[in-house]
Amino acid sequence: MKPLARITRRSQASIAALALVAGTVALAPAQAAAPVNGANILRLVTPVLNNTNSLDLSFDAPMNGWDIYYGKGLKFFFYYQNVGAQMEMTWKATDAAGNPLVSRTVYLIVNKYGSCSETTFTTTNTMQYGNPSDSNQIALSNNGVISRDWCGDDAGGNPQWGSGESSLRGTTNSQGLVTFNLKNTNNVYAAEPAPSSLTVKNPYAARTGTNPFPCSDPTSGVGCLATTITASLVQHPQTSDDRAEDKDLLNIHFVNNGVTNEVTTTTMPLSTVSKSLGFTVTNLQGQPQSGVTLDFTNITGIGSINNASATTDSDGYATVSVSPDCAESYCSGQSKIKATVSGTTSSAQSTIIWSNSAPTPTPTPTPTVAKPGLSKAASVSGTAKVAKTLVGAKGTWTRATSYSYKWYACSATGAAKTSVPSGCVAISGATKSSFKLTTKQKNKYIRYAVTASNTTGSSISVSKASAKVS
Repeated sequence: MKPLARITRRSQASIAALALVAGTVALAPAQAAAPVNGANILRLVTPVLNNTNSLDLSFDAPMNGWDIYYGKGLKFFFYYQNVGAQMEMTWKATDAAGNPLVSRTVYLIVNKYGSCSETTFTTTNTMQYGNPSDSNQIALSNNGVISRDWCGDDAGGNPQWGSGESSLRGTTNSQGLVTFNLKNTNNVYAAEPAPSSLTVKNPYAARTGTNPFPCSDPTSGVGCLATTITASLVQHPQTSDDRAEDKDLLNIHFVNNGVTNEVTTTTMPLSTVSKSLGFTVTNLQGQPQSGVTLDFTNITGIGSINNASATTDSDGYATVSVSPDCAESYCSGQSKIKATVSGTTSSAQSTIIWSNSAPTPTPTPTPTVAKPGLSKAASVSGTAKVAKTLVGAKGTWTRATSYSYKWYACSATGAAKTSVPSGCVAISGATKSSFKLTTKQKNKYIRYAVTASNTTGSSISVSKASAKVS
């Protein structure tokens, strides 16, 4: 995001967008026409956005004037993704009566005019980035490169071109469904820290020397890896085009892996040779991230650490050892050790209190085994046709001691998940690693779900949907 003071030719709708993302209230333009219902409806089908993975800000739309620039059916979602994530988005296009729009061209509008995003992507969808008469931008489009939205002035009367807005092209099927793919290409240092919850907005503040959100704008305080994405039947929709469509609008923020500490605070005698502190790195889905560098800092300077950095193992785990300066009373105090995901501001802190007198010993707890971890999703092979047999592969897991299986018939296609998508119903009795299709599954999409368990708990992997059963 860029400072509001530098917005010169941007629509008032974009100013409302900035206010919405920043958590403030913007006034609707005084001379705008009354809201209208959209003649066409564009809804996000996959991924399913709900109250466990996103924040529904639709109620803010009237407060911030967005339903003046869009139809009354606008739904606005605040959504997080891991930096570098590969995303598939399936949209459904219908008319106002709910009839699917078949064989219609639909555009995914990325870095929509006014989002002023530093977010970059690649895609395999046919696309147009920015000004179609600019040779440099044509080359980017031909290579599926979506560059940053630089919030420029109007280009040829088209503000979308001047701001580098991209439009991906797709065609709906017989159900009105169309799928787009995006691969985020930003570096980790440009992303935000992992949020405390997927259903809240990170608390932005103006950039300062201690501000933990390095991507925030120095004036507006809004993160610059936030991008606005929506779908449209128009390649670069103007306000009048937007008003003819009821649609979902996504404000996606890209974040870094999170790090958690094994020990928050502990008291140790000065006679201790060293104390090991453990930290775990996970992504937004809570999956351990191996091969990640953690940088260690001794904030207080009391005591010494054995390594400045370490790399996480297959469980996302890394350790650092801390030793007291001496065994004398004047060496007592606190060692505050901060572990930071290298190149980011995601961190956790552990404190050791070095005491002149040893505390009463406490039993060493039995190490807790983490839940099974997934490194490769479950999958389905075979021909999706009645009387044919589909075969499921359980994927690749760590720490699993047992597995169970279920097959699901689903109403929509989609990518592999770590939970059962809405619209999927378990097929009675289908609990083996293969399943013979019957007429009951005709016109459905089939998914294979694997639940991996151990003494701590269980994790689930749901395969990518099969082709529609014929």
